Amino acid sequence: MGEKMKIAIVDDEKKFAQIIETEVQQFFWFVQEPTSIQRYNTGKGLLEEMSEKQDFDIYFLDIEMPGLDGLEVARRIRRQRPEARIVFITNYDKYAVSSYKVRASYYVLKSSYEDDLSEALHIIWEEEKKERKRLETDFYIIGGGYQEWRLSLGDIAYLTKDTKYVVFHCYDEKEYKERTTLEVVLSKLSAERFVRIDKGCVVNMKYVCGWKEKIVTLRIGDTYIEHPVSRRLSTKVASELLAYWRRG
Repeated sequence: MGEKMKIAIVDDEKKFAQIIETEVQQFFWFVQEPTSIQRYNTGKGLLEEMSEKQDFDIYFLDIEMPGLDGLEVARRIRRQRPEARIVFITNYDKYAVSSYKVRASYYVLKSSYEDDLSEALHIIWEEEKKERKRLETDFYIIGGGYQEWRLSLGDIAYLTKDTKYVVFHCYDEKEYKERTTLEVVLSKLSAERFVRIDKGCVVNMKYVCGWKEKIVTLRIGDTYIEHPVSRRLSTKVASELLAYWRRG
């Protein structure tokens, strides 16, 4: 996630947004986690900044707001940040079922926010610690002899076949080659994160932001890349993506 955990709070009630910000700041101060918090009074304001390269790790969204409601904002966030955590904060419990459709991490009622928000933050923080611990040992080693690279699996966006080599395309736009086959590499990768989409390409589902008409779209930084999915693998790819997105 970088040096600071980036958090967005979207609520047209200025006073309540300030309350949420204070609670969030206090929690992460207590667990000694640096944060950067931005507040917005409309979903449109948040989405405009996201389109200008501003992303967040956690989104706290009110649901009933003027213009774009929180559910629509969440749907648009999911297109850009499939792995982001979304917490709905609202006066009403009638949207709880709808929140599952956008894979919200938690649903907090404003009437009981003291207990619900505290619980949500603890759950999110425990998930974050587990993810960081996993990433410490979650890597792939390329090379041998005089050169060796240790690549974090989370940084590998996708892999392609290039004659006798496999090319590792990474999040930082760097590329690495290994003289091997995609079958061998795929056998060493996590099946819960990587899926083969055709005979010459494997993608990290973390970076998949869209699936339409047998085309997978990856978002790598500010770049969108489309890859075709083979007809033979299309059903499996769709199933794996759906399972990954449900796991959040």
